[in-house]
Amino acid sequence: MNFGGRTEFHYNHQWKKIGIEAIVGGEYQKTSGVYRSYKMYGGVLGDHTSDNFIATQQANIFTQWNILLPKSIKVTAGLSSNFLNYNISDKLANSSNPTHNDASGEKNFAPILTPRLAVQKVFNKHISAYVNASKGYSPPTASNVVIPYTGQVNTSLKSEIGMQYEIGSKGSLLDNKLSWQVALFSLNVNDKLSSQSVIDSGVVLYSYAINAGDQKNNGMEISLSYLVMNNPKNITSYLRPFASFTCSKFNYNAFKSDNNNNANTKDYSGNTVIGVPPILFNAGIDVATKWGVYFNSSFQYVDDMYLTFDNKHSAPAYSLLSAKIGYKKSLGKHFDLNVFAGGNNLTNSLYYNMVFVNWQKGSQPSIYSPGSFTPTFFGGLNLKYNF
Repeated sequence: MNFGGRTEFHYNHQWKKIGIEAIVGGEYQKTSGVYRSYKMYGGVLGDHTSDNFIATQQANIFTQWNILLPKSIKVTAGLSSNFLNYNISDKLANSSNPTHNDASGEKNFAPILTPRLAVQKVFNKHISAYVNASKGYSPPTASNVVIPYTGQVNTSLKSEIGMQYEIGSKGSLLDNKLSWQVALFSLNVNDKLSSQSVIDSGVVLYSYAINAGDQKNNGMEISLSYLVMNNPKNITSYLRPFASFTCSKFNYNAFKSDNNNNANTKDYSGNTVIGVPPILFNAGIDVATKWGVYFNSSFQYVDDMYLTFDNKHSAPAYSLLSAKIGYKKSLGKHFDLNVFAGGNNLTNSLYYNMVFVNWQKGSQPSIYSPGSFTPTFFGGLNLKYNF
């Protein structure tokens, strides 16, 4: 069951050279739900281990001010104060279950202030640049606050806090034919939420969430496209190549396997963040003719990436080539015809659709969900009637 409300108050005023746009408001939301977990015996569902009714309350008050200055400069300043509360009622704690540890309780998180400051400069109607600094947070979920296997309340959890700095530009040149977007960013995450396993005689009994340390994400994102042709009278009526490139340098900082700080605790500080390829590259081309024949092709490269916190295991890099060809035609005033065919993974690459990072259960885990390592083909016909 979920209910809530939100309100906003707006203020706008324009002087000769300076304008102000302001918003002040608040929001409240309450969610109530039942969270149950069970023991497993040889794959068969067993007794309850937890049966908790959790009421979650979230609230924030916020404001944002846009100041429009001369020379096409806009300054944006914002601030919000965020509140979070979990109220837990353990349904297994009763007189007929005297040995059960009562997990009932309340978890209040300290209010978090999240400011934002940005400056944007518009050089002309085609080119702009910006700088931005903002703070955000990610609170633990209800499933993190209660440890499902034991039913205990994880009272030591804190919210993840992130501080990001970004500079970028977007625009177009050469009569709007060349378009680009560029961004450089640095994101520092503190009290990173991670999973800690409880192991007995080499067997993982259960896992629960902890604040394991800090993480620093530095990166760059670039996308380019060039409209070579856009004239329905030419034989090649449309021609547009495009490409995008992402570079990610993400590292752990003061990041440990658990908060026990004993002989079994492993320090991963300085290691590369798992599940993030350092390089991603995409390129493609869109082509159309005045007779209705069109062609699209795309190429994707995904760099190898680490799978475990110790950086001893990684998923290999792969590349994919896909293409599609079709024919579009208007049949009279009301009908549009589209016939097409295409293929994916045309170069027989070995790749994955999904990978499970930091998998710890079993000696030979199945960590990959593989994609088809041979080309797959498709086709179709679309007939549309326009009233």
